Amino acid sequence: MIFSVPTIIIILLAILLGYLVYRDAKKKEKDYPVLRGTLVTILTFLLTPIVILFLLLIIAILVLIILILTLLI
Repeated sequence: MIFSVPTIIIILLAILLGYLVYRDAKKKEKDYPVLRGTLVTILTFLLTPIVILFLLLIIAILVLIILILTLLI
């Protein structure tokens, strides 16, 4: 397994927190237009580690495929 169980739980909690913040800010956006910038900032900080982990996963899969292909040839 590439990711351990606590890592997956933390990622899921970060996604849930990001969604809850987004939903709450979307309701209050009409009253407070400043929340749009705050929302983008919070979601950026929450989603950056997830995107980095996803890119590392893709790179690891590509390296594994290249390794398997070089061993077969």
